Amino acid sequence: MLTPRLRAARRLAAVIAAVLIGVIAQGAVAVPAEAGTCRTRGCGGRVVNRSGMNIRITNDWCWGTGTAFYVGDKLPCVTQPGNWTANHADAELPSGGDSSYTTIYYYDVDAFRVYRGCITSYYFGSASDVVHTDQPTISQWWRIQGKTKVTITSIRC
Repeated sequence: MLTPRLRAARRLAAVIAAVLIGVIAQGAVAVPAEAGTCRTRGCGGRVVNRSGMNIRITNDWCWGTGTAFYVGDKLPCVTQPGNWTANHADAELPSGGDSSYTTIYYYDVDAFRVYRGCITSYYFGSASDVVHTDQPTISQWWRIQGKTKVTITSIRC
């Protein structure tokens, strides 16, 4: 059993690591997302929103395979914010929504945003027995690779 002091130290280390990765990522040269727009449901990353709030998703990722997440409210490569019918875009997936049933531009979702100050719980991929819970002090975008399905189970702000 972890002591409260050890838990706090681990949380602090995670926040520091997230900020450092974000700073490094902001200085990186943006390159096109690896995944392109595919034309059939299930061909790429997918987000299912079972929470009671909207979750922000994007069909673009600014870096190659070496970056798993980005710290910040907006991805630098998103040039079409709030757009369901364009590449290089992000949009709010409503509660009860499934990205693979929106538009062809979101048949392949590349990332989702975990809002700062909110407790977000989700399943990542086939690990439905492992619930991930994040509560960042700065918003974070988590990359979705391949045909990975992310199920957002709750968001509490």
